[in-house]
Amino acid sequence: MHARHVPETIFYRWAIRELATVLACAPTTEAALAARGGMSADALARRLLGEANIAVLLVDHGYLTDETWTPEEMAARLPCRVLPVLRLETLAQVLIVRQPFWISRANTWQAENGKGMPDTRKSDRAKPKCHTCFADRRKAGCRL
Repeated sequence: MHARHVPETIFYRWAIRELATVLACAPTTEAALAARGGMSADALARRLLGEANIAVLLVDHGYLTDETWTPEEMAARLPCRVLPVLRLETLAQVLIVRQPFWISRANTWQAENGKGMPDTRKSDRAKPKCHTCFADRRKAGCRL
């Protein structure tokens, strides 16, 4: 369905024309893909960021895979500064366990239950919260 409808959208057509201008090719999907395929990822990234006059790139490094560049690789390969985005959830996880109240509560839990604190990462409360996830969870009757 997407393959049939997306190329008909105004945004897609505009993006192909803009990309074709940068890549010096015909304004068609096929020509843009061929021109892109003839460049390394480094060259493509440098060209696109350079053409857009991007001085600083704010990057959320929370989703790293074998195919994504590490922060160090980005800094070395890109023609602009690369700065990390502060992930509030991660910061909160680090700061919470440093608080005396939390340490005391964890010790009380362990004494009362004979085991460590429950792993909330496996509970429904800790599931990722994104727009798609919210929509899917609302359909399932979730109130979060």
